Order: sequence, then structure tokens, then C-alpha cells
Amino acid sequence: MTRRVLLIASDRVGSSMAGPGIRYTALARVLAEHAEVTLVAPFPVDTEIEGVRVIHIPTRNHRQLLRVALDHDDVITQRLPLGTALRLARSSIRVIADLYAPTLIENAVALVRGEPGKGFERTAQANAAALRVALATADAFICGNERQRDFVLGALATSGRIDAAAYETDATLRNLVAVVPFGTPPDPPTVGAPVVKGVVPGIDPGDALIVWPGGVWDWTDAVTAIRAIDALSQRQPNVRLYFPGLRSPNESPTPPAAVARARSLAHELGLVGTTVFFEEGWTPTTTHGAVLAEADVAICAAFDDVETHFAFRSRLIDCIWARLPIATTSGDSLSDVVAEHGLGRVVAPGDHLALAAAVEELLDERTAEDTRRNLAAVAPSLLWERSAEPLLALLNSPPSASARPVRAALAALEYVWFRAAKRVASKRAAGL
Repeated sequence: MTRRVLLIASDRVGSSMAGPGIRYTALARVLAEHAEVTLVAPFPVDTEIEGVRVIHIPTRNHRQLLRVALDHDDVITQRLPLGTALRLARSSIRVIADLYAPTLIENAVALVRGEPGKGFERTAQANAAALRVALATADAFICGNERQRDFVLGALATSGRIDAAAYETDATLRNLVAVVPFGTPPDPPTVGAPVVKGVVPGIDPGDALIVWPGGVWDWTDAVTAIRAIDALSQRQPNVRLYFPGLRSPNESPTPPAAVARARSLAHELGLVGTTVFFEEGWTPTTTHGAVLAEADVAICAAFDDVETHFAFRSRLIDCIWARLPIATTSGDSLSDVVAEHGLGRVVAPGDHLALAAAVEELLDERTAEDTRRNLAAVAPSLLWERSAEPLLALLNSPPSASARPVRAALAALEYVWFRAAKRVASKRAAGL
């Protein structure tokens, strides 16, 4: 009998997507070759995925989501509504929690570096509660790299999930926590009709195009990238730094505070429209590859903090797919890959002069040629078909030993606590 697998995306799926949508679309395509796959999207969907049933269920429609989930054998999701998680914990359906994005740490970053009074604290509390419920109720977990796996195993150990029964089932615990990294499509993007050079006013065909290949989030350091290009432009006036999208496609009304900081610095230095260029919206998925193919170097920067240590920068995977030389800061697992395989240059976080020198070196024609050759050699190991292999193995393996009634009870306590805390906070805010 064909397995019925449900993937629940946490972000927009369609012609314009950020990381979560890209991940779930790609995994759905791969799994559809082995199972009957349904993909749930929280926003209306404007594209089709061959072999995959795609349905739109608004985030708050928990009842409809539960009805769909109960009609499947496996559920793969970043986050479930608390009531849905409790109900599935009492069923025979295997729930696989996808913890590739360390939201607990990202929320802490947003609280520290974001603007106060934007509701971040309540969001962080809700996400923390959801994570604890997932740790208590999910049957298995996937993440983006081995560092994240260590993090998840530690959390599961403190939750009482790693015991003799789990170890006896599989001494590696890979049937409990598997690494499913971001992957790439099979073919790299090709240079076709220009989409940036000679198209964006102020960026000429002969300019050196430096692209920031993803969103500007509070845990990324666009300010250092801007300072680096400002320094480099004193030696190479034709360098152009291009941000292809500032507003996430998930319809969030408030952009990250990092966007305002990047804008402010670029205006302060007099670079906007001459050396630094911002696209207001979000680059469509079909155009994203064309932008990377047209660029000369990608620049990525982040901070020296715990988020960086556990991060899996999907933007770097995109650059490898596009054979685009990478200038990045150190600290995350993929920057180690860049350094080890000669895919670009890696410098210390916050050092804008070193980052400028890295970009300048990669603009050298011979260096760029060697780097692109290295990128082409590494890219086949990152195909989505290979990235999804541990997930397929997980779906085909016996469930890890677990005590569902005990875990459901723990989740119920968590649910009651969270609801009570919200009521108390609401009353305090109202002055009652």
C-alpha cells in the first residue's frame, strides 16, 4: 500500500518563496516519487507541483488541518498547532518535526537586535512552547546539519526522550533525529536575458555585480557587507552591491529591524542608487537563479554568536548551485565547506576590510575561474535527491521506541501552561 505523506509548510509556497517554502516544495517533489504526497500551504498557492496535491489551509484553521492530517500515514512539519499536536500524539500517525531553522535562537536574536514593542516577546514565547510540545510529541526529527542534530539530541535528552529503549531500537539514533540539509535542483541556472546588469538603473553591463543572495534578517550582518563594498569601491568604482529582496513573501507587515539599519547606513554613506541597490519586494523564485547566474560574487555576513554556530545558510547552497564564488564570514557549518573546498573566501565576522579584500580577490578572473571549477565539483553532492535520502530512510524505518501517552500528557500540561500565561499577560496589558 502506498504511504500517504503530508508536508505542512510554514511559509508561502508558489512563484515567490523564502527558505521554508523552497524546502517543502523540493521535498514534496522528491517524496512524490515514492509516496502519495500532499503539501499544505498557509497562503494561497499560485503554482502547481507535478505529482503533488497542494492545498491552502490558513494558519488558524486548525480543524481543517487536523482533518487532513488524520488522513495520512506521516506528517512532516516545522510546527503544529498545539491542539493538533496533542490529537496526533494519540493516533498511529507518525509525526516528523522539522527543526532545520533554530527559531528559538532566531527569536532571541530578534528580541535583542529587533525593534522593541513589535510583539517579538510573545512570538518568542509561543515558539518556545511549540518547540517543547514538538520535543514531547513528535515521533522523529529532522534538521539541517550535524551541529543542529547535536542541539536536538541534547534537547531530547533533557526531555527524557533518549533512553535504553530508544538506544536499543537504533544505537545511532538516526531513526530519531536525521540530518536533511537544503539541496539544489539538478541543473544550474544559466545566463540569459539580463535581469540586473543594464536593467536596474545605475547598474551597467560592465559593472562588477556583488549580490546579497537572500533576505536581510536580524541574524545577518548586512551592515558589514555594505561597509565592505564602500571600502572596495574606493579602489574599484564599478562594484555594485545588489539586495534582490527586502520584504519576505510571507506578507509580514513589519520588516526586520536589520532592513532599516542597512538602509540607514547606505543612505548615510551616500551609496544608494550608485553603489548599493535595494529591491523593495521579493525576487520571484524563477528569477532568483537568473540573478545569481548574472552576478560575479556573492557576499554573505553574519555575527559571531550562537545563531551562526547552529545556522544552515541556505543562501550559500543557492550560490553553490549557481557556481557563484562566495565571500562570507566564518562561524556556520557551510562557511567551513566554503573554506575546505575552495568555494570562495571566508573572513572573520565584523571585519569589513577583510570582507572587501575577499570580494576583490574573487573578482580576479583567474581566481574566479578556479573557484567556479571547485563549485561545479561540489554541487552534485548537494542535489535535493541526495539531501532527502535520510528522510526517505526515516519514513521506511520502524518508528523510534516511545511512550505516546506519557508524551501526550506532557504536551497537555505545556498547552495548559501556555494558554494560562497568555490570559495572564492579556489581563495585565489591559490593566485588570
